[in-house]
Amino acid sequence: MRERSSSRGQPRRSSFGRALAQHGRARAHGPFISSQGSVTARFPHARMRGCAWSGTSHQCAEVDSGWMGRITTDQNKRALWRREASGPTYRDFGLYGAARGLRGPFCGSETYAQTDAWRFAAAVRPPGGKLFCVSEMARAPDRKWDTYFLGAGFSRSVGLPNTAELLREVHELAERDGLVIGSHLRNAYKYFYPDEAKTFRPEVVDFFSVLRANEEVSRGMPGAFEHGGLLTDLRFVIARILCEKTRDLEIPDGGWANINEIIKPGSVIITSNWDVFVEHYARKMKVPLRLGGVPGNGHVTLIKLHGSIDWTETSHRRDHWPDVEYAALQEMQNAIRSYTVTVPDQDVLRIRAVEHMNRCWQFIKARTTRPLMITMSFGKTAEMEPIHRMWEDAYYALGATKHLRIIGYSLPADDIEIRTLLRAGVARGPQSASVTVRNPETQVHTRVREQVLRMARSDYRAYIPS
Repeated sequence: MRERSSSRGQPRRSSFGRALAQHGRARAHGPFISSQGSVTARFPHARMRGCAWSGTSHQCAEVDSGWMGRITTDQNKRALWRREASGPTYRDFGLYGAARGLRGPFCGSETYAQTDAWRFAAAVRPPGGKLFCVSEMARAPDRKWDTYFLGAGFSRSVGLPNTAELLREVHELAERDGLVIGSHLRNAYKYFYPDEAKTFRPEVVDFFSVLRANEEVSRGMPGAFEHGGLLTDLRFVIARILCEKTRDLEIPDGGWANINEIIKPGSVIITSNWDVFVEHYARKMKVPLRLGGVPGNGHVTLIKLHGSIDWTETSHRRDHWPDVEYAALQEMQNAIRSYTVTVPDQDVLRIRAVEHMNRCWQFIKARTTRPLMITMSFGKTAEMEPIHRMWEDAYYALGATKHLRIIGYSLPADDIEIRTLLRAGVARGPQSASVTVRNPETQVHTRVREQVLRMARSDYRAYIPS
């Protein structure tokens, strides 16, 4: 199989699949990695060949020097093989690969097992997924991009609620408009926190965690919480709040100068936020924007690690709406020459709500049964599976980043996946990216130095659009 290229001459990166996800323990023998007849891979000096068995058939991929390979299964799932060199130790991993417990001089060594690439693979692999590693030298991408990681504090600076304020905003909306979710939330507090006072409101991350556990584990069981769909209802109300507040923002005609420096062609923006402020601002400023993919000088590359209020899995799409109401994530937005990407084969779609900002909330509610919003909770790996390609894109972008600016992101304990992603991307290759943290909270700077990059620079000013 030959490596494909995009129209810009950049390699096209395929998404990880599950072709190799169910195989067992492997052992390394020189250039071979085998797994009890289930998976084999042979890696000559300048080529890589991998084969995976699925049922009674097998598929193979072979790649010349480069950094990717594609393995296609009968179900059109793809597996990506990444390779990179860091100092004297060759590192390679496939996040959803086949085997774990490798032993060998390179990727099976204890040295490799302690690398951030391996930790990142372990953190984001799907349930049941195993780790796969090969020993092969390949060049890490050149560090040339300016990348911004935007957290809830950035959105808060422009007038949107941050994580801690979400439940309060939901209660205020429920009381103002008489929404039944207000009483459902109070019942949930009483059920999940029986010893607390009537006025108690839980911490947001803990509450989302117990709701997700209730939805996945105990829903329908005798004695379970009666409103099993509360988490989905909560997603919709949060989507409404974020739509309405984004719509009502008073953005100057020329925008804000410091935000224009972020949302401009050639920038890479990675965010954990659900809101559509970046998309809305880019549309108003007529800045081309693409969700994910390879960064480019002609557009903003926006990578959303926790989904978005206007995304939906195809399985949750409402059937009676035509394809024109949706867009593929990779479709270029605000382009001078408009074009569309066909949506029937897409696992995740963007609802065209930003194009209709005055009716953003109505567009979303009418076109999906559940917005794709990964909740703030511990153990989000299963929820991340539909958008694993965004995580691949983020790792690639961070590995090609010259200077990373972290704005309004506090590196919370429940975001271990993002923490390991940042560390793996920043440290990739022989030279690390430079990192600047802009946040008024001193403990955030300490966490970044301890968990991402010891030499990170600090800016203690609050971010204010100006």
